[in-house]
Amino acid sequence: IYREAYPSFQITHFTLAYNIAQLQHLYKRRELNLRIWQQSKQMFEESGKRPVVYNNKCGQMCGCCAKEIDAIDYYEKLYNVYKQRVEDEYLHVRQKKCGLAFITFSTSEEAHR
Repeated sequence: IYREAYPSFQITHFTLAYNIAQLQHLYKRRELNLRIWQQSKQMFEESGKRPVVYNNKCGQMCGCCAKEIDAIDYYEKLYNVYKQRVEDEYLHVRQKKCGLAFITFSTSEEAHR
């Protein structure tokens, strides 16, 4: 397709762009959970007490319906979930073309035409 658009130009590189918004979101969630998991392990090493999280949105504010969960196990599980989701999304990202491409011409003069 790009050869038809630029028949008289020498193209040295062509790269399609993909919609990676979901991949970026999942990657950020994975990295966040990794950091919290590492911090939880560090807290345990320093204090000797396993840190806990609460399984509702209110957290420590409202203990009426919250259940304590081991933070190390919880964030390790979340990290692994997002790690797998990143890997799955990465396999499908090439199907999400966004209609853009990056083209490298052999000379700067060709690029400016």
